[in-house]
This record gives sequence, C-alpha cells and structure tokens, in this order.
Amino acid sequence: MISKLLGLGNKFLKKFEEQVDCEQPIYFSVDLDHKELKTVWLFSDESQIGLNYSQNKAILTSRDKKTKSFKSDKKLKDLIERQIQEKILTSFERAKELIHLFPNIQNPDDGERKGEEWLKVTNHVLKESLKKASSEEHLSINAKIFMGVRPGHQDYNIRLQCYNLDYSLTFLENGKIYLSVYDDKNFERGHSKEPSYSGEFYNNRPLILDEFIKLIFEVFKRSEFRIFD
Repeated sequence: MISKLLGLGNKFLKKFEEQVDCEQPIYFSVDLDHKELKTVWLFSDESQIGLNYSQNKAILTSRDKKTKSFKSDKKLKDLIERQIQEKILTSFERAKELIHLFPNIQNPDDGERKGEEWLKVTNHVLKESLKKASSEEHLSINAKIFMGVRPGHQDYNIRLQCYNLDYSLTFLENGKIYLSVYDDKNFERGHSKEPSYSGEFYNNRPLILDEFIKLIFEVFKRSEFRIFD
C-alpha cells in the first residue's frame, strides 16, 4: 500500500489511500505522454482525485483539494499503475453489464458486419504504429483515455484519443452502442468536423467492445507505463 511503502507516519498518504480505495469514480481520464502519466477521477459528489507521475516526481491531489509531491519511485509507480488498472478493469466490467441488460442478440446485419470490419482494420493500423513507437527511441506513445458518464451527460462512454485518431464508444439507453471515429491525420486534434466512421451496433456489441478493450490494452502494453503487460 502507498502509505506503508512511503512512510507510515505520513497522514496525507494514509488519507489519500483511503480515498482512492473507497469507491469507483463516475468518470475518469488517463493521459499518457511518453514518460509522464496523469489521471483525474471524478466522483458523484463532484470531488476529484489526481495522480501525476513523471521521471522526477509524483504529485497526488486528494478529494479535499490538498496536494503533495513525492520523489519518483518504482514502488510508487507500480502502485499508481495498479490503481489505474483496477479502475479501467472495473469500467470494462460496467460496459459488459450494460450490454447484458439487452441480451436478445441475433445475427449481425450487413451494416454491423461492415462496421466491425472497418474497426478491425483501423485498429490493426494503429496497433502497428504503437508497436513501431515502442521499439524506436525517437518515437513516443501519446494517448488519452476517458471512461464513465461524462458531466452533463447520461450515457456511459469510453473514449480513446491516440495519435490522429479519436474513438468514442457510447452505450445508448435502447441497448445499442454508438461508435464514432474521427481522423485528424496531418492536422491538430479536433480539426476533423465529420467522423471517418460512425454507426450503431446491437447484435455484435460484444465483439465491438472486445475490439475496443484489446486496443486500449495495446496502448498501455506499448507505453512507458505497462499497466497491462
């Protein structure tokens, strides 16, 4: 545990650890920027927790807005990665539960099949880019992940921004999931005003979600923060 590894007498760490373990955030983000990791967790009472880790120091922000910095340490890095892993896995389980609320699945229609194939091809290209970036020193992996119910919204959402691609997977009230993918190739983030692909899925929702899960696992597997080895 954090407090045991970094000082039993540190009251801030003890309290922070209790806050981290108390509940699942309703929405959180993870920002990977080469050798720096930032994550923010938003809870139902609108309080937040922040964990920032770089080569030089780790900065922890508690729900009562108190902030402390600590010297970077492998044990601390491992613990932060483990906490993020737990939150991501719990969020994936929530996504699976939402699919299971509507179990009447039939054979996918042509549009669903084409959308699934498009996603697989696009993901394959991105995975190859991640693989190349992880093996060449002059390249780096940069990605942002958002999971949960966004403030001001009702639907559960998983979003991944990586390089030129911006994926958004939304779980609709009617049981369908809506996928949109924006491609800002050769431009700054947000340049593209129309998605390269958008579509709804019902009968092959488990496969679409599985493709999404595998892609996010690959991002972390190839990054400096190997949350999923």
